[in-house]
Amino acid sequence: MKKLVVLFMGIVFVLFLSTGGCQIGDNEAVARMHFQDGFEASKAGRWEDAIRAYSLAIERNPDLADAYLYRGHSYTNVGKFNEAIQDLNQFIGLNPEEALAYNSRGLSYRNLKQYDRAIEDFDKAVELAPDYDEAYANRGQAFKDKAQYERAIEDYDKAINLNPQLPGIYSLRAFAYLSLGKYQNALADLNQAIIINPGDRIAYANRARVHAYLRMDEQAMSDIEKAVALGFDRSTLELEIERIKADR
Repeated sequence: MKKLVVLFMGIVFVLFLSTGGCQIGDNEAVARMHFQDGFEASKAGRWEDAIRAYSLAIERNPDLADAYLYRGHSYTNVGKFNEAIQDLNQFIGLNPEEALAYNSRGLSYRNLKQYDRAIEDFDKAVELAPDYDEAYANRGQAFKDKAQYERAIEDYDKAINLNPQLPGIYSLRAFAYLSLGKYQNALADLNQAIIINPGDRIAYANRARVHAYLRMDEQAMSDIEKAVALGFDRSTLELEIERIKADR
């Protein structure tokens, strides 16, 4: 479950050009143009292009706070977590009340396995934005990483209450239930995950595991076939199912 899971922050920015004809105004206008280029690249998932564009924007206007936020987000998506944290620190210094920044920095800390610092940032995100479903889900992931599964489930519950369609949330909670041996709860969540996304091979693989724990071997084999058809490695999954059968 160690996926780097980072959700794009879809805020629409309106490009505006400074007027006046002076050098400062020119720099601001060009910085905004580069920023808009970066934003469009981010929406398309072209993270390296986005980083270059945001960097050009910052060169023109070092006080353009949004460029640090979105370059940090882009760094996170290419696995440059320390660089992301530096940019997000810069943004938070300019805008300390922006929940998005704390959530994004928390993701980078989590990927660096600095789970306590990640949780602190997710705490701040939900303090600033109590209806921030993604931040609750991300804090749940950090608690899961620390094997604090009950606390993880509490956060997943909050995320689901806020947004029952949040991508992947039922699979995340199912993993926590599975880790606690609460197989029926895990099964219910995985059934829901598959209803929401019938192409989720991870959900089928995890449901195969749950079925094996519950001695529902025919259903486990059916889920193995579905997971494999969607691209999951057969040998890995079958080996794990056999291990579960041997241990039960």
